[in-house]
Amino acid sequence: MFKRIFACALIAGVLAGLVAAVLQQAVTVPLVVAAEAYEAGGAAAAHGEGHDHGAHDHGDGWMPQDGVERIFYTSLMTVLIGLGYAFVLVALIAFSGRRMTARQGVLWGAAGFVATGLAPGLGLPPELPGMLAAEVQARQIWWLLTVVLTGLGLWLIFLSDRQVLMGVGIIALIVPHVIGAPHPHHGGGSGVPPELAAQFVTASLAMAAVFWCVLGAIAGNVWRRMDHAAQGEGN
Repeated sequence: MFKRIFACALIAGVLAGLVAAVLQQAVTVPLVVAAEAYEAGGAAAAHGEGHDHGAHDHGDGWMPQDGVERIFYTSLMTVLIGLGYAFVLVALIAFSGRRMTARQGVLWGAAGFVATGLAPGLGLPPELPGMLAAEVQARQIWWLLTVVLTGLGLWLIFLSDRQVLMGVGIIALIVPHVIGAPHPHHGGGSGVPPELAAQFVTASLAMAAVFWCVLGAIAGNVWRRMDHAAQGEGN
C-alpha cells in the first residue's frame, strides 16, 4: 500500500506542482515584485531620514539572483510543497477506502483548498512583502490549527453517517475563527497599496484552488488506474 501511495502522490504532486509553478510566475510573482519595489522605496526613505541602517542590512542571508535563478528556486519550492500536499491527500484517500475517479478527486482537492487556503485565508489572507503582520510563530500555530480542525471538520461532515459526529465537524470548522487569527499589536500603515494587496489575495486563492483541483483530479485518476491494474492482476 505504501508503494502505491508513494507512486500516486509522486505523479500527482509533481504534475500539479508544475502547473502551480507556471501560474505562480504568470500571476503572483509580478505582484510580489511590485510590492518589493514599494518596500525598497520605503526602506530608502527611512535611510534618508536617519533611520538605523542596521535594521535594513540584507547582507547576512543568501537570496537567489533575479531572473532564471530566482524562477528556478521559486518553482522548485512550489513543486516540493505540491509533493507534500499530494502525500497527505493520497494518504487520506487511501485511509478512506473509497473508490476514486478524477471527478471525485476534484472534490477531495476542493476540500484540500478549503482546509489549507480558504479557511486560513479568512483570518490570515496571503501577504505581500512590506505588509504588517503578527509574529511568525503565532501565525504558523494558528494556520496549522485551522488546517487540522477544518480538515477534521470536513471529514466528519462528509464522510460520517452519524449526526453527532457531523455536529462535531461543524464545531471544528468554527473553533479557529472563534479563537481568532493573530494580528500585529502596533499601529502604522503598510507601504503596499490596498488595491495591490487585494489583487494578490484574490490571485493567490484562485491559484491555490486551481492547484488543488488539478492535484485531486490527477490523484483520483491515477488511483483509479492503479485499482484497475490491481484487479487485473488479481484475475
